[in-house]
Amino acid sequence: MNAFVVVPLTIGLLSVLQNTLNRQMATRWGLADVMLLNILVMLLCSLFLSFLAHHKTAASWLPQIFVAKGQIQNQLSIVNFLPGLFGLAVILGLPYAMTHLSVAQVFVVFMGMQLLTSIGWDFFVDQVRITPLKGLGALLTFFGMILVNWKT
Repeated sequence: MNAFVVVPLTIGLLSVLQNTLNRQMATRWGLADVMLLNILVMLLCSLFLSFLAHHKTAASWLPQIFVAKGQIQNQLSIVNFLPGLFGLAVILGLPYAMTHLSVAQVFVVFMGMQLLTSIGWDFFVDQVRITPLKGLGALLTFFGMILVNWKT
């Protein structure tokens, strides 16, 4: 198994913790203020990471994908703002959904949609072949989304 699988495992864990903590804080502060705090923390961390990425000595310690490669102002388009908007939807939408559904219901549907979307991206954008096992996994996940949300 590839050691980098630890990264999405950790992010998956942190995603559940982030969103459940956001939901809890939202009951006391309101989701808009919780989101503002999240964004401020991300901004400070991003500024620090950007500083490191632009500093020659510090950049040598970072994985290559983090290192600054050029001037972004000459390459900006509306598409470059979409990931930030998508991230905003995640940190706003998941805690909101948890006010109406269980954490497990929200995350099973969330992960299922991520799986289906990523398989579509792999196939249509990156031209990665969908193996029968990957197709079966997607199908089982789809049925899992239905079963977890099934009203008895």
